[in-house]
Amino acid sequence: MTKYRWATQLQRRVQYGRAVNVAIRPLDEAKAIAAATDFLGELVIFTVAGLGIMYEVNRSYKSEAKKEAKRKEELEALKLKDENLQKEVESLRLKLLEMEKQLQRRSSWLDYLRLLFRQAAAEQQKTA
Repeated sequence: MTKYRWATQLQRRVQYGRAVNVAIRPLDEAKAIAAATDFLGELVIFTVAGLGIMYEVNRSYKSEAKKEAKRKEELEALKLKDENLQKEVESLRLKLLEMEKQLQRRSSWLDYLRLLFRQAAAEQQKTA
C-alpha cells in the first residue's frame, strides 16, 4: 500500500506541479480484484487482436511475394519467347535474301531446290 501511495503522490506532483497532501484511502479488496480482472481481460483481448493483425500482415506479405515471383517468371518467359522470335525472324530474313539472290542470278530451278535442301539440312543439324 505504501508503494501505491508513493506512486499516486508522485503522479499528482507531476500532473499539478506541486505537492498535494491529500489523504489517500486504500482500495477495498473487491474493487482491486475488479480492476485487475478488467485489466487482464483487456490485455488478453488486445493481445489476441494484435496477433491476428500480425498474422494477416504476414500472410498478405507472403501472398504479394508469390505474386511478384510469378510476374517475374512470366516476364522472363516473355523475354525468352521474344528472343526466339527475333532469331526466327532473322533466319527467315536471311533465307529470303538468299532466295532473292538466287532469283536475280536467274539460275535454274534445280539450283534453287538444292539451296532449299541445304537450308533444311542445316536447320535439322541445329535442332539435333
